[in-house]
Amino acid sequence: GRRAPAPQPAAGEEAAAASARAGLAAVWAALLAEQAPCTTKEFPTVSEPYARLLDGSADFHPPEEPAKRCAAQGAVCCARVAWRASSYTGLFARADFGLARLSSALPAPCGGGAVCPSAPGTLGEARVIPLVALKFFRGGAPSGNLLFGGRKTGQPEPDFFRHGLCSHYSERASWAMRPMIEAFRRHTPYPCQLGLSDFAAVGQDGSPARPPRFPWALALRPCLRGDGHFLEDLAALPAGTALFDILACPSPGAAAARAELELLGTLVTCTPFIESALERRLRFRHQRKEEDYALRPDWRVALTPAHRDYAWDHFEACGTAPAAAALPCTAWRDDTPRAARGEAGACPATPAPPGGLWPRTLALLLLLVLLRWVWPWSG
Repeated sequence: GRRAPAPQPAAGEEAAAASARAGLAAVWAALLAEQAPCTTKEFPTVSEPYARLLDGSADFHPPEEPAKRCAAQGAVCCARVAWRASSYTGLFARADFGLARLSSALPAPCGGGAVCPSAPGTLGEARVIPLVALKFFRGGAPSGNLLFGGRKTGQPEPDFFRHGLCSHYSERASWAMRPMIEAFRRHTPYPCQLGLSDFAAVGQDGSPARPPRFPWALALRPCLRGDGHFLEDLAALPAGTALFDILACPSPGAAAARAELELLGTLVTCTPFIESALERRLRFRHQRKEEDYALRPDWRVALTPAHRDYAWDHFEACGTAPAAAALPCTAWRDDTPRAARGEAGACPATPAPPGGLWPRTLALLLLLVLLRWVWPWSG
């Protein structure tokens, strides 16, 4: 089959962007070289360490480490952000060369049905557990990463784009979910919030921002709808598709007041989505929130217990301020057909987890083990 080429320089492109484009080209070429259905029958286990997501700047996990099981089912494309003017710095001002990976935290059955039908509560009704991970490249510095999730226990609708996502999760949790949150509190006092300051610290051209300026939280609002299994929906999207609007909550005070969100820009695909065996080693750094609060100690002082629960549903109810002017960007795209093993976009025949055959008590025990050790942000 034909292989889609790595992104090539665009006519008139700024020289400062060459290093960022080259970084994307190298990672994209590696993903293309190992195209294969990116799904699994495996559920996460205690063997998947969380600490490896926090530190370091590598774009791939080492091959000697086990492949990730959380969010192991997904697809990836090259992407850019069409930003609008704001006060934020670094990659918030320009991000032309990146990857967008859309995944389900637990594998969504290709024939329909719930991801874990014997689980209690809303997890037993979930058809997909959407996660979005973004990686944007910059000259002379490691890539900048953003991660987003919705309801921790997933959504009953199969449409991946049915609800918004957020860079914060709620700490509201059932007794089954509580052990998971407490396990990650050992790594950070803010187990359900991700930092944004690194994304703002260095621009696409490698210029440092002194000081970096960044919002307290980000939200994604879908620009489209799906009508089938999310992998099949993604496979049908052409380059140039607007996926999500990116909105910002500027401060803890604005979140408490349910103030209008700032429309920062729109995430746009630059290639079709592919599935790659290498996705299970693709690494998205998870920044600790305390790094943000070290730069903005006034935010830490403003936090209340309620802020622990401001997540996708809180921001989904907020309005949006009028959009600012569009910023310059390199609006590139590559529509070259993808190589594929088997039918492009076909959903592998992965059976759903057994439902009524599981004793409910056993299902609860397995769920507790799963949730005790798995971090929901693993893009």
